[in-house]
Amino acid sequence: MSKMMPRIIILILSLLLSLMMILAPLPEELLSANPSWCLLTLLFWTYGNPRLVNVGVAWGIGIIMDGLTGSLLGLHAFSFVIVVYLFDCFYRRFHMFHVLQQSLAIGILVAVNFIIILCVKHTLTANITVWSIMLGAGTSALCWPFYCFFGKKLNLMRG
Repeated sequence: MSKMMPRIIILILSLLLSLMMILAPLPEELLSANPSWCLLTLLFWTYGNPRLVNVGVAWGIGIIMDGLTGSLLGLHAFSFVIVVYLFDCFYRRFHMFHVLQQSLAIGILVAVNFIIILCVKHTLTANITVWSIMLGAGTSALCWPFYCFFGKKLNLMRG
């Protein structure tokens, strides 16, 4: 059994868990504050093991998420690819950041994801709720330190 095999199994399980978190029923008031679980998991694995998770994996998870949520096919795939690519662009600098600075950067990246989705949805319908973008990005940024904490405890990432 390869040394990477346990990480691949944990990666698959964590992505499945994040997909299930998206499908979890929430009260109407909390829907806008729901973090982007799949994107957070993708960014965590891109941060911790960039050779294992890249733009191709982000595209695949985005397509699966589009199918599960019933959104426009390719919408989340497109936004995840853009965000993971942007994350890859400043990957080395991100390792030098403190966890709180990383949280701010993650919040900005999740906001970029939500803005891409908003722009595409705005071209299709006129319903826009900008407040939910910032709330979802904020809760995603608040979740990032927990991702880092458990990732280091489970020895899944460097740093």
